[in-house]
Order: sequence, then structure tokens, then C-alpha cells
Amino acid sequence: MATSKREYAIKVGEYGDQLIKAANKYADYAGTASFTTEDEFDKFRKGWLLIVDDFRMIQSGINRLEVPNGHEEKGKELREAYQKYVDYIEEKTMKFGVSSKEEIDRIQRLELEQSKNIKKITEELKKEMFD
Repeated sequence: MATSKREYAIKVGEYGDQLIKAANKYADYAGTASFTTEDEFDKFRKGWLLIVDDFRMIQSGINRLEVPNGHEEKGKELREAYQKYVDYIEEKTMKFGVSSKEEIDRIQRLELEQSKNIKKITEELKKEMFD
């Protein structure tokens, strides 16, 4: 049986809430960055990558959702937006401490842009399904 629009919207909303929580957790962890040795830096990055795994789990959930009939195109756009967003977070994490501040800032801008895109697509999908 196909997923109803209501069920889909509820799940997308839940994943959106999870994404916000993961983003806050990621930012809070970044604020604890305090290391002086390579070992401390590696330990910090490993902890940060565990949070990136949270983002991947959310992305996986979005990918598993069955998009209601007639809304496949927007559903695909949403999946792709989540993919890009999580990829930028992971890239920023991997480049932290080894790339220039300008490169990190560039990735962060792309991440923010993609976050806004997720919100925009979600709103468009909601409007398409319920208006």
C-alpha cells in the first residue's frame, strides 16, 4: 500500500526535527574544540564523525521513505538536498584542521545554502500535497 500524504508529511517533519537536533549537537561539539596534540585532535575528530553518523542515519531515513504517488519529483529533490547537506557536513569535518579557514568557510556557506534548500523543498512539497 502506498504511503499517504499525511504519513509522509509527518515523517518528513520528524526527520526535519532530528536534523535540527543533530545540527545543534554538531555545533555544540565544535564549541568544545580544545586540543594541543595530534592525538587530542584525532580524538576530537572521531567524536565529531560520530555526530556525522547521526546525519547519515537521518539521510538514510529520508531515502527509505516511500514518496506518495504524484510527488516523486519533489521527493527526489528532497533526498538529493539531504544528500548534499550531509556531504558538506562530512567534508567540513574531514577538512577541519587541515584546510584553510577560507576553504572551511566556503563549505560552511554551501552547507547553509543546502539547509535553506531543504526547508524550501519541504515547504514546496507540503504546499504541493495539501493546497
